[in-house]
Amino acid sequence: MFNKSVFKSLAIGLLAGTSVVAVSNGFADTNKEQVQEVRYIAEKPVVANLADLVEDVSPAVVQVISKGNVKSNVAQAMPRFRGDSNDPFEEFFRQFRGNEGPMGRDFRFQPQQPSSIGSGFIVQEDGIVITNNHVVEDAAEVLVRLNDGREVSAKVLGTDPKTDLAVLKIDVDEEFDVVKWGDSDNTRVGDSVFAVGSPFGLYGSVTSGIVSARGREIGSGPYDDFIQTDTPINKGNSGGPLFNEYGDVIGVNTAIYSPGGGNVGIGFAIPSEMAQDIVADLIEDGSVDRGWIGVSIQPVTDDIAESLGLEGSKGALVADVVPDGPAEKAGLQAGDIILSFDGKDVENLRDLTRMVAGTDANSKADITIWRDGKKDDIDIKIAAFEEPNAIKASLSGDRMGNGDDIPKLGLALNSQLEVVDIDPESAAAKTNVRIGDQIETVNNVPVKSLSEVKEVLAKAAADDRETVLLRLKNKQGKRFIAVPFDRA
Repeated sequence: MFNKSVFKSLAIGLLAGTSVVAVSNGFADTNKEQVQEVRYIAEKPVVANLADLVEDVSPAVVQVISKGNVKSNVAQAMPRFRGDSNDPFEEFFRQFRGNEGPMGRDFRFQPQQPSSIGSGFIVQEDGIVITNNHVVEDAAEVLVRLNDGREVSAKVLGTDPKTDLAVLKIDVDEEFDVVKWGDSDNTRVGDSVFAVGSPFGLYGSVTSGIVSARGREIGSGPYDDFIQTDTPINKGNSGGPLFNEYGDVIGVNTAIYSPGGGNVGIGFAIPSEMAQDIVADLIEDGSVDRGWIGVSIQPVTDDIAESLGLEGSKGALVADVVPDGPAEKAGLQAGDIILSFDGKDVENLRDLTRMVAGTDANSKADITIWRDGKKDDIDIKIAAFEEPNAIKASLSGDRMGNGDDIPKLGLALNSQLEVVDIDPESAAAKTNVRIGDQIETVNNVPVKSLSEVKEVLAKAAADDRETVLLRLKNKQGKRFIAVPFDRA
């Protein structure tokens, strides 16, 4: 469907001697009487006119109507994040990490509505539609409103709540207009983009803007990698396409930041490079195949890096290893820092999460780790993702009494190495060490007695360390905390 007016209005020619075409709102305008040529700048065709693009892609953009058994008006009420006037993003992240609905969304539960409205787009001629999971989640019936006004039934082929994507199949035997995926990896901040969807149920609405940022992590899930845009998207735009200046889909509009419910110029879209892989799995068998190695990980802070002798706060720290999982079988240990996976540097824990998830089960990968002050390489066999059993710790011992002071740490420990008191003036009081935590290792050395703790601390002081790394456990699980300590 792309051999239409869009390509008829492209201008071709050599940069030398080619007149500059005026640009308005990020899209170039051309004179209809000009010779129909394609003009290139930096080896990229310059799209002639936004109106031509909209005319070309609109037949493949649909409205998704979910009826009955919808938990809340989530499709119409696009995920939004409310802030206060002093620090909107503090509230923004607090809302995301709260327990206010699936993926941390701020759902305002309203009286049951007969239907909820979102957006979607057709990517296969047989009627495969992409939308958001939250648009169709728990719907008893899903309808798709086509560009010609017809409302037709659609079947949910599969959903992936972790990335908020869903795939539908229109229940009509005909060929449909489609849009094609674009390359989100090469999308740059400042690139022109536009959206087509159904904000507030207004079908076929078009808005335009630019890419504001790349790689946004907004706390919605383990695979956050959003495109941020100032393109106005609102309630009802959920699941609709974000197009680049060539009419290719580079993102799936998913969420907005909004103090009052309307657009304030901060929207988020799932990148096409991520969405395509998820969609392919959902079309194939209705589920998503992800790799899994069986570790709990946490960020590497400057203090943690220093305590382990690592230059720079990079990589992902292994906080715990699932028994009999791929990581344990490969020899990974709690306290290891994963620096690279399958030849790619791991800058942070989300890098590792996405890399592992995108690796096929039963394949092998090389992992570079930091252990005992040096790098080491480990081969690991990737398994299919499964939810690991919750790690539970039974804290034994008497917590009564003051315990023995460890002044170098500002902690008081009992005989079970449980924290029974914290010096409010100590550096430890400013960390996430909590009363009731039990120390398992100090600088990755297992400790079972107070004397062993003091012995490791003495060695750390002799090595001129400024912090020590404690591995703690409580009823919620295990984690590492870097604690500054007094070497005197």
